[in-house]
Amino acid sequence: MDVWHRLGTVGLKLAYLHGQSNPVAVAGHMLERIDRLNPRINVISQLDRDSVLRAAHGSASRFQTDMQRPLEGVPMAVSSNIAVRGLENRAGMEARRGMVCSEDAAVVTQLREAGAILLGTLAMDEAGVGCTGDNPWSGRTYNPHGDGLSPAGAMGGCGAAVAAGFALAAIGGDTLGATRVPAAACGVFALRPSRGAMDLDGLLPLNPSFDALAICTRSMDDLSAILSTIAPPDLNAALNPFEIKTLYETDDLGLNEDVAAHYGYALSLLPEVPTDLDLPAPPTRIGKAARNYTDYCLAAELAALGEERCALLSDAMQRRIERVLSQNPELLDEDMDALRLAGQAMREQIGADNLLLTPAMTHPADMHGADHAPSMNDLAILADVSGLPAIVFPVGMTGGNLPLSLQLIGPMGSEALLIAQARMLTDRIRGYTPPQSWW
Repeated sequence: MDVWHRLGTVGLKLAYLHGQSNPVAVAGHMLERIDRLNPRINVISQLDRDSVLRAAHGSASRFQTDMQRPLEGVPMAVSSNIAVRGLENRAGMEARRGMVCSEDAAVVTQLREAGAILLGTLAMDEAGVGCTGDNPWSGRTYNPHGDGLSPAGAMGGCGAAVAAGFALAAIGGDTLGATRVPAAACGVFALRPSRGAMDLDGLLPLNPSFDALAICTRSMDDLSAILSTIAPPDLNAALNPFEIKTLYETDDLGLNEDVAAHYGYALSLLPEVPTDLDLPAPPTRIGKAARNYTDYCLAAELAALGEERCALLSDAMQRRIERVLSQNPELLDEDMDALRLAGQAMREQIGADNLLLTPAMTHPADMHGADHAPSMNDLAILADVSGLPAIVFPVGMTGGNLPLSLQLIGPMGSEALLIAQARMLTDRIRGYTPPQSWW
């Protein structure tokens, strides 16, 4: 059988238990698939074949002795800014080539202890900033939904690898929506848990105020299975009845026509008319401030690499850092004030029993070479500034067969509710089609 990559955690476990396959065969299938198809989309940064096969044999033995763990034999990958023992921790940078990890990141340790098979690391934009999936050192990563199509960024490899069936799931850094936005562009699911819910040890810092991890999968069931394994149990606590909110002045968000139409349709399916959530500044202003503040934090992180390694940054990255360091400090103060007020407004108005429904991106995925607008992640950034959990989920396709996705942001600890509400909307809309040529 050559379709093991189509299964989720439940289907794979049943196949193992019923003797239809085993972790060694599935791991071999995934590696063969990557070898054959990765040249088309360039999502893999590094593979650790020996480690993959050792883990697969260990998982097979556990099934034979009925000692399997929650994610036993599940093939997964992580973005290349997450430490994996024995692999380089490049974060998409030539400046970090040769910097091999001696220890796993905390989340990688959790995944291994739960039985997951870590395939390796995935492509990302240089240093984890950007929205293109175009890396000056490793080349372009492509979206499985179309030839020449960008997966967005910065963790474009996460969304593209999961959509293409190279891994059942991926974990990626999610600063500024870096994993949620590619998930939306590639038509898969992504969940960013509440701030503090996941151990970030081993994730290269970018902006300590916004740094987070997100889980990227092809189904709600897989999101739930992985979340329950690597996040604290109280994240699944039941909540009070909730109300959906939307953003005020939706017409001013700069939404693409298809995005606006699907967003409006989703709102029409809600049992009650949503109320407005009022922000102290438009999402465009909040997004610009967040990107500027993150660039400032990045400059400090890169300086720690030393002058010799910083000389290996791309010209574009060096210009980016020079720009932020040369700006008037008062501008940064204004940005930080705007972000603080936006986060406070989000937390107060969502409170304990409200959810915010937005588009996941302001427009669908672009072709590589297009004028990629950084503002595509403005709505994703609302979770960064507030620290609240967010889920991204596919709901439809444009006339040109590009994925369209929505985002839900909820109270602290509302991950289970977000998954349930997103499941309801996807079940009712049912407009998304996976990239058939990859299946």
